[in-house]
Amino acid sequence: MKIILVSNDTFLCQELITETSNESYQLEVHENGLLGLETIIKVIPNLVIIDNDCDGINPLILLKLISRDSRFESTKFYFIKNKKIDNELNFKKSHNLSMIWNKPFLMIDLVKTI
Repeated sequence: MKIILVSNDTFLCQELITETSNESYQLEVHENGLLGLETIIKVIPNLVIIDNDCDGINPLILLKLISRDSRFESTKFYFIKNKKIDNELNFKKSHNLSMIWNKPFLMIDLVKTI
């Protein structure tokens, strides 16, 4: 399974790397959303995890760019947020999100859903 995480949260990135190290996941981590976008387009991963904290591009724009692209029909999208989102259900639908994670959370819980 190919997973791409876009986040500038060093702790979050390291935690996901640690929690997936014993699994057969191909994980790539990008702090910069534009570099992440480039990789996402090349790789067409099974799962894209986008943190509200990423550099280079607004994470919501990044979500819109990839979630509406037909090449990613079978890709799951997770969004990690640290701020309240108005009408979360509508947000989830409009961005084609499988799950929204609210910081703080246990990374092991996220990994169990993969």
